[in-house]
Amino acid sequence: MRMWGTEDGNRAHVIYTDAEKKVIEEIAFRLDVRDLSLDLIRMICALATQLSCVLLTSEFGILHPTESAVLAAIRNSTAAKFVIDPAATLRSLGTKFGEVIVDFDQAQDNPSGEEDS
Repeated sequence: MRMWGTEDGNRAHVIYTDAEKKVIEEIAFRLDVRDLSLDLIRMICALATQLSCVLLTSEFGILHPTESAVLAAIRNSTAAKFVIDPAATLRSLGTKFGEVIVDFDQAQDNPSGEEDS
């Protein structure tokens, strides 16, 4: 595997099936929604188009490699919602899975985690 970028930012990796790195099994990208790069999105779409590929989101959605499709998927992603409102996003995930993750209101009122008497 070869990787470019940073662990917590924009990143690309290529996985090869052979030691000589001549046969590619997978090309993947991670886009940091906190600091979107339209140029990077355009380059990803151009590469996918050149290779006659579609794009697969982390939630297994299939996208045509167009800037508008990628931007729409990002806008609707959990990551983008988390950037805008982390507490509400985590609450919605808890509801989605039928469990309570954290009582954010209590955690903000009492950061030590101790119960009030």
